[in-house]
Amino acid sequence: MPYRTLEGIRSALGAPKGAGWAYVIVAIALLAICGALVHVLIVQVRRRNRLRAVWRELGRKMSDRKLSPAERQLVCALAARQALWSPADVIEKVEAFEEAVERHLSGLTVPASRSGPVPNAAQVISGLRAKLGFETPPGAIYYSTREIAAGQPIRLRAADGGAAAEIEATVRGGREDLLELVGAPPSATQLKGRRVRAVFYRANGAYGFESSVVDVDPARGSCLLAHSLDVVPAGLREHHRVTIGQPVAFRASWEKPEVRREGLLCDLSAGGLALRCPCYYETGEQLLIAIAPVQYLPPAGEHAEPPPEDRQIAGLILETRHTADGRCIYHVEFRDIGDEDRAYLVGLVRRIERESSA
Repeated sequence: MPYRTLEGIRSALGAPKGAGWAYVIVAIALLAICGALVHVLIVQVRRRNRLRAVWRELGRKMSDRKLSPAERQLVCALAARQALWSPADVIEKVEAFEEAVERHLSGLTVPASRSGPVPNAAQVISGLRAKLGFETPPGAIYYSTREIAAGQPIRLRAADGGAAAEIEATVRGGREDLLELVGAPPSATQLKGRRVRAVFYRANGAYGFESSVVDVDPARGSCLLAHSLDVVPAGLREHHRVTIGQPVAFRASWEKPEVRREGLLCDLSAGGLALRCPCYYETGEQLLIAIAPVQYLPPAGEHAEPPPEDRQIAGLILETRHTADGRCIYHVEFRDIGDEDRAYLVGLVRRIERESSA
């Protein structure tokens, strides 16, 4: 049966009418194939022309910025790795630059080495960063720990919740391969080789990131961390708190200015406080707290810096906890305060901790 069917098809194609249709079908197929090949060719030519155009534009922009040959070569390497079809992004967008730098340096030799490709590339990147204006973040967003300014204090603690002490050190700056901290206490050796959570404070709030401690040199007080692209605004729990245990005056925002409530300021941070007092208010109410630094700081010596001025700070009651003696502990968040008030609190908390432990 199959044989007879094939014979029938061959006879039909062998007939003049069948041959005509076969030629038409073959011609149509060949035309379709040729059309597809032409389309692919046109697309490839256009892609190639576009690629040449965007890279020529990158060359013009590098010339406008007066980049050195080494910097131009580095930019081309960064662009080829990160933004092949929009190479100018690496010199115009800080986020593209940071991602490209991270990928480029991680593809070289071990970051901890002090000679070889990484330090050489890092030196060029550092100069390039300055020329592109990527040394500090443009606003409240950090795209990389490489943008953290020299002199910025950072607090570290073990991410695994181990027994290692929390430490504070200061960013030295200038290293593209690693984040170098100086002034680290001897206890920093407990963090070597471990994942850590870091937090630092700016006038506009707190920021945090996770990293790994690559090396610690207790003799020099230095601590080397791997850079991170994941720098985010820190939550309230990331704000460092200091114990106060002193009286504080406050009132609800809806109460008259002459109203003066009193309670015990349990602790204070740049993000909020804990207040123990009679149960005056409900969760969700806004309080105006009279911050009086002279009550929280140790007695000043003859040449000591004068305490900051008193200031009224607004806070929102997030949680109310009732105590056994019928009083309340209010957990208050400084949610909508301005940059000036935030900077005031950050400075006050640091000073209280520093002078209390002196």
